Parts: sequence; structure tokens; C-alpha cells
Amino acid sequence: MIYSSIGGRSSMLRYVRVIPLILLLIPIYPIYADSLSIFAAVDCYITNWDQGKSFHTDVLRVSREKSGNDYLEARAIIGFDLTSLITIPKGSRVSEAHLILTLVNGSNANVEVWELAREPDILRVSWIKAGDEDWITPGGDLLRKVGEAEINTEELKIDMRDYIQAVVNGELNSTGWFLLKIADEGYFYFYSELSTNKPRIEISYTRASLDISLDSDEVKLSQGSSALLKVQVSGYLGSPVSIEVEAPSFLNYTISPSQGYPTFVSTLNLSLPEDAPGGVYTVVISAIGPIRKNITLKLTVIERRGYVISCPSSVDLISGFRKDLTLKVVPTGNFSGEIAASILEAPSWLNVSVSPSKGRPPFNFTLTLKSLPDVEASGRLKIAFRGQVSKQCEVEVRTRIRRVAIYSNDIDWKLSKGLIISYSNSTGVPVHRINDTSLFSNYDLVIVLGGHKAPTDKWMPKNVASSSMNESEKASLERGKDLIIVRKEGSTIVMIIAGKTRQNTAALVSSDRDGDGFPLIAEILSEDPIEVVRSG
Repeated sequence: MIYSSIGGRSSMLRYVRVIPLILLLIPIYPIYADSLSIFAAVDCYITNWDQGKSFHTDVLRVSREKSGNDYLEARAIIGFDLTSLITIPKGSRVSEAHLILTLVNGSNANVEVWELAREPDILRVSWIKAGDEDWITPGGDLLRKVGEAEINTEELKIDMRDYIQAVVNGELNSTGWFLLKIADEGYFYFYSELSTNKPRIEISYTRASLDISLDSDEVKLSQGSSALLKVQVSGYLGSPVSIEVEAPSFLNYTISPSQGYPTFVSTLNLSLPEDAPGGVYTVVISAIGPIRKNITLKLTVIERRGYVISCPSSVDLISGFRKDLTLKVVPTGNFSGEIAASILEAPSWLNVSVSPSKGRPPFNFTLTLKSLPDVEASGRLKIAFRGQVSKQCEVEVRTRIRRVAIYSNDIDWKLSKGLIISYSNSTGVPVHRINDTSLFSNYDLVIVLGGHKAPTDKWMPKNVASSSMNESEKASLERGKDLIIVRKEGSTIVMIIAGKTRQNTAALVSSDRDGDGFPLIAEILSEDPIEVVRSG
């Protein structure tokens, strides 16, 4: 038989009964060291057929039953004081957490528990109102589903473990207010907080603990060698733990996996560069979660007699542009012998030299690289270092054709156009004409024709020479001296070629300044522009 008592007492008597209970209620009843019981502080149920009321009785109703084209629905609201969860140490692992209701009777139904988005006024709550204000959604504003269960015994246990774990971890701030409703159809009645069989949340947990250990607390490594260590993280935690390593800056390391739930094992890979300084160092490995644990590793670096060369694995060139690389030679293990360098292998399109050819560490080799002007390719460069200890250095060299643009007014362009196009074709270096200074950064080299008095037009709306040249350079140009001025704007070389008149500018473009039989524009397109200016 369905329990059907609703209300039955005056609201005044009800308030007299509820208020003392709220004031005197002690909601926390620890059962044993690793368990906690939290009893309902207040509760009631609301219905959509009597939407302006709430019902505070010994037995609460939750139901959802078809009535014509609609549903008649009753929902229960229960308030818990969850501040007692602070007695569970942060990071503890919650093994079980259930909302337990003692049933009077009910049908087969699926019960859902939802956290309310805000705290209702338990004495004024109804289907429509949370208190002074209306619910946004009639029947209660739901924040998140906490759990669900099927009705099949006299005691309904609804799993809330994940929710309680998140609250213990500090990942959620719980309101402590929950709403029970039927997901589909059915009903049940359960004892309220006014009875001796109060709704309660039963929690079992393992207190947070954490430990970290290594399979060895000391490791000795020679320069250029590596080692693997096992890191075990053990304990009981309700949230993952990350592993962090504090080590000397020269030590390379990886840790995998870098996080997990205890207990788990990670692999720590340590590797030393060849120039690692000898000595004894401390490496600190930490397991970090709600609790932090550290362990120290003693690292001894053993120096090998020899030397280390800082050789890049790859380098990028611009065709015809010179690039100098510094190869640092550092002795190890008190090495002081002489080292000689030579080129073992180089691509046919690459000019390369090394200077000085030999020396005693510590010192630097300078590697000078320059590719042919019309080449876009990649290749391998090998350098040999010979002495008491011999080594090789291998570099992947990549080069691309330079990007060149002309910026000038139409008069200066027409005077030099034929020569520029001719040598662009013969050198294989494309030349673009631009009329926007904001495009300079798209090019490796921008050639500006004309000085500070060159007239502007649609092709040269801004006189770059006027803003780039200093007063001394302007005065020299006005006295009749031809000028080639090089400026760096970021990675772009801006070269100003200017004579006193437009005819002087054109003559300078075609001049053979160094007497090698090639005009200036040919050398600018095929050689390093900065070297061209210096040699002239």
C-alpha cells in the first residue's frame, strides 16, 4: 500500500518543531578513524500540483507519474552541513561515499541526485520559489548530477564517491543542498531528518599518504654518458601526483610518465653532455600533489681527458651571403694538446673555410660559409678535428636563393632597368620591384636607387634615403660624391645607391668599382652585399 500522508499538521506547529532541531542538530558522527557519517540537517519535498507549498513530514515523497498528457511530480530537497569534510585530510582517497535513504515503500524507478545551484530557504521553498526569489527553472535550479541508483531494497544507497572526492580535493565547492527526483516514472517514500532513520552520507576513506623512492641513491656518470633510474611513487591519494626534477643546468633528463595516481613507477633518464663539469652534484626528485615528498640523488660527474666542440647540427644560408659560425673548443679532464681542423666533405655549391687551422683549447674556430648565388639546396658538411683525440663534426647546410627588391622612382628605374634585368637573368636571382616600405621585411636585400633629393612618385611614395642618410652623407652627396650606404632593418639589408644626379646614380649601378670586369649590380646580386661595399 502506498504511503499517502501529506502534511497533516499546521504550519505554525511545524515551524516550532523544525527550528529547534536545526539549532540543536549535531550533523557529524565519526564512526571510526577512516570513516565519516554526515546526517541531513533539514529536508522537505515540493510538488508541481501544489506549487506554492513545501511539505515537512516524517516521511518524504519523490515521484513522477503520468497524468493525461502531463506528469505529476514530487521532488525532495535535503540540506547537509558538509563543513565536516575538512576533517578528511586533503588528498585522502575516498573509497566509498553513499547517500543512504531508509525507504518506507516504492516502485521500481531510477532515482537521480542533483546538487542545487543555490541554497533555498527551507521554510519558504516551493516548486516555484527558492525563498524570496523564484527558481530560474521551476522545480529547482540544478547545478550538477551527483549520483543515481535503482530502487530495489529497503535501504537506497546512491553512489556519490566521485563527487565527495572532488570536494575533498578542493576541486568543487559544494552547496551542501541536494534535490532528489525520478528520472522516468515511479515513486518512493523515505524517512526524513525528523525521524530516527535520517538521510545520511556515509564516507569511507584512506588518509592521504605519499612516498617516493629510487632504485639507487647515487649514480656516477662520465661526460657524454647516460643512465636510467626507476622512480617509485607510492601511497594513497585521491588526486594525481606529478614528478618534478631539480638538477644542475648542464644535466639533460626526461621522466616518463611524469604523473599518475600512486602507486606507479616512472623512468628517469639522465644524460650528460660531453662538456659537463666534473664534480659532485645533488639532484632533487619531487612527487607533488596535495602532499609533497622529495628524495635526493647524488650525481658524480667524471671528466674524460679530451675536448668538446660546440658544433651546430644544421645551418641555414642565403645564396651568396656570407655566414660565420663560431665553434667553441672546450678542454675536459685537463686536456691541453693541439687540435687541427680541416674540411672532410662539403657540397659542390658551398664555399667553406676554417680559421685558424689549429690551436690549443680553450679557443674558437671560425667556420665561414657562402653558397653560390643561384642555388637552393641542402647538403652535408663534415669537419675533422685531429690531435691526441680526434673527432668529427657534421652539419646539415641548407641554402635558398636570396629575395631581392628594388625601391625607386620611375626615372631612376628606367635608367638602370635594362642592366638590372640582364644580371638578374644571368645570376638566376629574381628581382622584384616594390612601392611599399612595409614590404621591406619580406626581402633579404632591398636596393634603393637615388639619394635624399630623388623625387617621389607612385613607385616611391616615400624617400627612404632622406630618412636613412645622416647630414654628413647628404652633404657629401651634394658635393658630387657617389655613395653606397648599407643599413640593417631587422634581417633585411637596405642598400642605398645614390649619385648627385639621376645620371650619376645610373652610372654607379653600372660601374666596375673593383676592376674585375663586372658592374656593381652584378656583384650585388651574386655576392655578399656587405662584402661588395667593403671591397669597393
